[in-house]
Amino acid sequence: MKRSRRPSSPRAPASVAAAKHPPPSTSRIFIVLVYLILSCLFVTFAISINIAVPADHMTNVVNLKWRNANSKASMGVIAYGTRGMKRQTAGLVEKALTTGFRHIVTANYHQDHNETGVGFGWKNAVQNSQTGLRRSDIYLQTMFVPVGSPNYNGENVQLSMAEQVTRSIDASLRNLQTEYIDGVLFHNFRAKLIPVHQMMEAYRALEVYVDRGIIRDLGISNVHDAVYLETLVTQSKHKPRIIQNRFHTNRGFDVKLRPKFREWNLQPQTFWTLTGNGGARKNIHIVALAAELGLTPATLLYAFVISLGSTPLIGTHSAEHMRDDVTLAMQSESVFRDVEGEDSDRKLVAKVLGIKYACVRDPQSCAE
Repeated sequence: MKRSRRPSSPRAPASVAAAKHPPPSTSRIFIVLVYLILSCLFVTFAISINIAVPADHMTNVVNLKWRNANSKASMGVIAYGTRGMKRQTAGLVEKALTTGFRHIVTANYHQDHNETGVGFGWKNAVQNSQTGLRRSDIYLQTMFVPVGSPNYNGENVQLSMAEQVTRSIDASLRNLQTEYIDGVLFHNFRAKLIPVHQMMEAYRALEVYVDRGIIRDLGISNVHDAVYLETLVTQSKHKPRIIQNRFHTNRGFDVKLRPKFREWNLQPQTFWTLTGNGGARKNIHIVALAAELGLTPATLLYAFVISLGSTPLIGTHSAEHMRDDVTLAMQSESVFRDVEGEDSDRKLVAKVLGIKYACVRDPQSCAE
């Protein structure tokens, strides 16, 4: 069926058309010019900054929103730990970053870490990113492991602590394929602490790299001794920012040290959150509470750790679990809904783990 054409109306004389559409006034021209100038200024501003706009689960869990092009990532609410991944490290790090993790943890000269794999992993994630992921969006953290440590897997060289640090950091920069490292920790093996004078010699050598802008943050691992930590805090030029300890009953979950961590502005990182407390995931009360809150037992335990002010190190190989973890990081502050009231959910988790709830509610009451 053909559409009938509407008959054209006779064209109005030029004088009538001009009367209907008078030339723009000076005020209108001025408004248009101001609009164009403001538009140009906005475009220039938009080019100079980046807006982190996540897609689906590609969320930056360190919560970067408006950000200058020269800014660098903060520590994450959660961190991806790469211990024991060996040849799978590069692929798993790329997967973690693609899923939304932004804080990656590794170590140099450590028998259970593949630092080189982390370097290839983040590079591949950036190159293959469809959301504009950059090096400055990622918090890369590694560890200095002294010669002679049970975890050390480098050459048995005869070097001073300061010389070992130089050798290790230079290697880390090559392995990680980066010009700077966001965080470097001094490694102690479990509860066997390196003598404090040797630790301080290494730490002062690390501080030189902070002065040069090559390392941003320093820290230490496996220290549950308040005196040892206080020596580091009081004698250091660049105060430690990170304390990485196992989350386990045989270390008292660090409940007595947490007030000190806050006093010294130390961000606790926990490992063994799941593997050291494996029975908790299968506890019927934990399973039921996780289901009620729309979580898995694993993410419920991570949420509990986050509520204590700690950053859990997560080493899952599963893309599904990575997505669960990133989702948790985005909503971690709203998991436990009644922290200021009855706080029954955290009370239950603390009881299952064997932590005195009073230490959860008021850490200062359990201070060492």
